[in-house]
Amino acid sequence: MIEVIGVNGRKMVVNADLIKYVEEGLSTIITFIDGSKLRVNDSPGMLIRKVIEYKRLVHNPELGMK
Repeated sequence: MIEVIGVNGRKMVVNADLIKYVEEGLSTIITFIDGSKLRVNDSPGMLIRKVIEYKRLVHNPELGMK
C-alpha cells in the first residue's frame, strides 16, 4: 500500500499492486486494473518512487526496520 494525496488535499492509501498505469496532466490520474481511476496531486515520478519503495519493503522487510 502507498499513500497518495488526492486533488482535494486528503491523504489516501491505495494498493500499489493494482495500479495498471499512470497518466500525467493537470493532475495525475491513476488507472487501476479494474478500470477505476483516481486523480491525485502526486507526480508520476513520485508515485514511481513510492511504488519502488513499497516493493523493496515487501520483498526485503528488514529494510524497514530501524
